[in-house]
Parts: sequence; structure tokens; C-alpha cells
Amino acid sequence: MKKICAIISLVCILGVTASAHAEWQFGIGTGLAALQVDGDLGFNIQPAGIGPVIVDMDLSASDIMDYLETFLGFGMLATDGRWMIQASFNQLKLEDDQLTTKGANTIASDISFEMQGVELTVGYPLYESKSVVFRGYTGFRYIRHDLEADVVVNGVTAIDREIDENWTDALLGISADVPFAEKWSWNTKFDIGLGGSESAYYVNSAISWKFATHWSTSLFGQYYAVDLENGSPGDGDWYLYDADETTLGLKIAYLF
Repeated sequence: MKKICAIISLVCILGVTASAHAEWQFGIGTGLAALQVDGDLGFNIQPAGIGPVIVDMDLSASDIMDYLETFLGFGMLATDGRWMIQASFNQLKLEDDQLTTKGANTIASDISFEMQGVELTVGYPLYESKSVVFRGYTGFRYIRHDLEADVVVNGVTAIDREIDENWTDALLGISADVPFAEKWSWNTKFDIGLGGSESAYYVNSAISWKFATHWSTSLFGQYYAVDLENGSPGDGDWYLYDADETTLGLKIAYLF
């Protein structure tokens, strides 16, 4: 269970520096990413007579790829050079089936984890010049975790647990767009999230290149730290997710 309980919060923000103009510009994009996770995952399995457990997650990108079943992510934007509207959706599913023998016991495990994330933000310039645009933004981030764990010992079910947890955070953030060449820019954004989680912090920094009239690509690094706890360890619906997620990736966007 330690190796497969990985959660990704990849928000696919398109690395585009908006220049002031009257007409609206739109974009849609996706990308590839490598994720590593470090933190704690806690839940209650009292139906099995075990009680609350906390799983220590220390997962490299290769660990996550070993159990990756499906991943889908894309982002969209709309801007008139001042207002910036961005949205993203991502879905991740990890699975692991194992059959092991310990002494006289045969243990079969079937564990799956699925995450969905949706984000929507609206931003407006706080300060702008030829060399930099600072934009304040607000919006929300919705995340859903779905965990299923079945463990059978010698043909008898020892653990049969399903967890369906979701939360929504209101976001308050600031971004900076810095063009440093004709078709190149440095884009950074930071926000905090409150409401559904105890606290959440997000930062994304990217180098973007508009290599064609309608195409842009970005090399980015991303950090997301979230602290969520629903209930207390003695409660049947207790759920804990306190983790740092670090992502490196490459995005591509089509602009029109």
C-alpha cells in the first residue's frame, strides 16, 4: 500500500504571456510530467478490527510509473490581454495486484487509487510594464480521492475498505509574466488555498517558448503542499492527507 498511494495535483497552466489587445485569445494544452510525493496518508479500517493507520509515502517518479494505470490532463485559457481566465482538469489512476506467501499464509491484495482535480481561476493585472506583468487571481481548486483496498488472507477477507473523499479550496494568488526575448517568457504563479483543506500552497514556474504562430511549449517545475484531515483517528470516516508533491514536466499549447 505504501508504494501505490500516490496523489498527483498536476494543474496544466498554459505558459502564455498575454499582450494587451482588444480581441480575446484562447488556448488549450496538455503535457507530460514526472511526479514525486512525500507525506502521510491516514484512514480508518475498523471494519477489519485494525483501527486507524497512517501510511508513510516516500515515492519517486519511477515508483509512481510502476503502478500507473491511466492519466489524463489538460488546461484551457482565455485572455483579452488584461483579464486572464484559466481552467484545468486532471485524472490519475494507480493499481497494484499482488499475491504473496508468508509462512503458511497466502495473502492476496488488490489496491487501486484514483484522483480527479478541477481548477478555475480569474486574474487581472495589478501592475504592468514592458518588462513584467503582475496579476492577482482568485478561483477554486476541487480534488477528489477514491481509494479501494481488498486484502484476502487464506481465502478470508481481512480488509475491504473504500474511501471516497473530496474537498474544495478557495484560491488567492499572484502571478508574474516576464518576457525576456522575442518569443520567450518566464511565467511564475503562487497561491494559497483554504476552505476544504487545513491549508494548501501551490507554486509553478515555467520557461515558455512560442515556437510558431499558434503553438507554445513550456518547461516547468511545480510544488504543491496540502494538509487535509477529515474527522479524528477514532472516527469511521477519518481521512488524512498531508503531503508535498513535486512535479517536473513539459507542456504544449495550441493558441487561437
